[in-house]
Amino acid sequence: MFSRILVPVDFSPKNERAIATAREMARGKPKGRVTLLHVIEPVEGEWDKELEGFYEKLESRAANEMTRLMESLGDGDFKAESVIVVGNRLKEIVQRAGDHDLVILSSHPIALDDPQRGGLTVSYRAAILAPCPVLLVK
Repeated sequence: MFSRILVPVDFSPKNERAIATAREMARGKPKGRVTLLHVIEPVEGEWDKELEGFYEKLESRAANEMTRLMESLGDGDFKAESVIVVGNRLKEIVQRAGDHDLVILSSHPIALDDPQRGGLTVSYRAAILAPCPVLLVK
């Protein structure tokens, strides 16, 4: 049923469960594909040389973490890929969800006392806005 699975990751321990769920769902599907997505949020303001170096370091660290997470997917009978982008997390997740059958997200506690987020996490908002089914994993 779900052969193209998107797993957004932020490198928190909760990601392990989402990745394990994706691995189990993709296993046994020769056309299965799991895509790990990490979005680096940009700093507000104009880009300059100093920020360029900052983002290069963030991307390098993210690449190292992605390598570790890709190894945790194992050598299954499905394809696995990783994507690292700079952008708005919610926008990137929702946009890329259109190329997938399922999004698996780790859920995070809702911060009711954070008026800026309106009590809604990126996971919750992605579940509402994504054009495909979303599975929230605790």
